[in-house]
Order: sequence, then C-alpha cells, then structure tokens
Amino acid sequence: MPKLGDGRDAVAADILMRCHDLVLVSLAGIEAERLCCGSALANSHDEARAIAGLVVRSRSPAAIDAFVDCARVAAAALLDANIGVVLSLARELLTHRTLDAAGIAEIIANADCRGSSSAAVTLIG
Repeated sequence: MPKLGDGRDAVAADILMRCHDLVLVSLAGIEAERLCCGSALANSHDEARAIAGLVVRSRSPAAIDAFVDCARVAAAALLDANIGVVLSLARELLTHRTLDAAGIAEIIANADCRGSSSAAVTLIG
C-alpha cells in the first residue's frame, strides 16, 4: 500500500484490473451459454456476482453498467477467438460431466482451433 504522499496510480490500476478480471470471469459462463446454446440459461447468480464486486467500488450505476457491458464484450470476444477450445471442452463436459486439470490441458492441446462461432449454436441444440 502506498504511504502518505506516494502515488496511487499503480494501486488503482491493479484494483481496476482485478475488478475487470472478476467481472469477465463471472460473465464468461453466460456468454458461453449464449454462444453454445443460442441464448443464456437462467443463471442470474453469475451476473449478480459480477455486479456485486463493482458496487463496493463505484457509486455510479451508469459506470457499473458500462463496466459490465465492456466485460461482456471482452468475454464474448475471448470465447469467439477460442471457439475450437470452447467447443472441445463443452463436448467433453457434456459427456463426462467433470474434468480434472490434466484432462483440460489435454483437450486444449488437441482442440481444433479452426471452428467457427456459427457452429457453436448446434452443439447443444
């Protein structure tokens, strides 16, 4: 923690990045459902978790909404850019219901990264 008179920019940037990561992780599941199922399933707890972390750091509802919207776009872009891995993991989870770290690493290493997000909608449906 900075001492009295020290700059706080680095600390503020670190807190902002941690908030962004937490919100992005919370919203990634919702965006993955949208990508793979065509719409998000009813799971308001993920979005509530994302917002709860921001409420204590911001007093502006508009700033919170903008931050969540930014993280939602970032999560969707990350998922779309890695659609082959996402679909491979989703298929394995549908089959086995659970995966350990070694299984996840193997799936990622062998994933077909040439997929397209348009193919994702047919995964579940």
